[in-house]
Amino acid sequence: PSAETEPAVVTTNWYDPLLKFFSSVHVAVLTLIILASISIIGTVLQQKNIGDVGDNLRLYQEFFGDPGRAQRAFDISDRIGFFHLYQTWYFYALLGLLSTSLIVCSVRRLPMTWRLMARPKVDLEESGFKSSPNRRTLSLRLPRAEAAAIVVAALRKGGFGKREIERDATLYLFGQKGAYSRLGIYATHFSIIMIFIGGLLGSIYGFKAYMQ
Repeated sequence: PSAETEPAVVTTNWYDPLLKFFSSVHVAVLTLIILASISIIGTVLQQKNIGDVGDNLRLYQEFFGDPGRAQRAFDISDRIGFFHLYQTWYFYALLGLLSTSLIVCSVRRLPMTWRLMARPKVDLEESGFKSSPNRRTLSLRLPRAEAAAIVVAALRKGGFGKREIERDATLYLFGQKGAYSRLGIYATHFSIIMIFIGGLLGSIYGFKAYMQ
């Protein structure tokens, strides 16, 4: 008689869909595009905390050519918040969404990046080597120890840190340099978040004015 094995039960947490949503690259890119588009509107239209929004009415009149349509567009823009765009709830919401996406993405991927830096896989499987687009094969008619010494010398000359491991009578040599450059993306994410925080503090507590 053959014993039937029950399928493994995959447990999921209630917050897994949220983590998947916020760590999605598509969500981050779409949010960034929307945020950039709204920022363009805030750049073209005069903002209340900077100058006279009456200039926007004249801009609409030049664009529509009809005073009635220009006035309606002006009133709708005012109600939507286009004249104080950087203090609107939806602008803050977009900043919060993008910041949350950057934080969740960084927190989820940082452990894997750190493992690649600290404990890289030295003994690459044959299938993994063959599937790599950047591979070169070189045959040396030398004893293994002598051939390994040549490879190690070449790695050191190129500034690569050397690691080696032996498995199944096969010697694997591994070299890498600039491993900490993998952290550059996290420094970028942190910088963007700091810029957002500074912009929020400036828009809430700061002011802009002209004086002679």
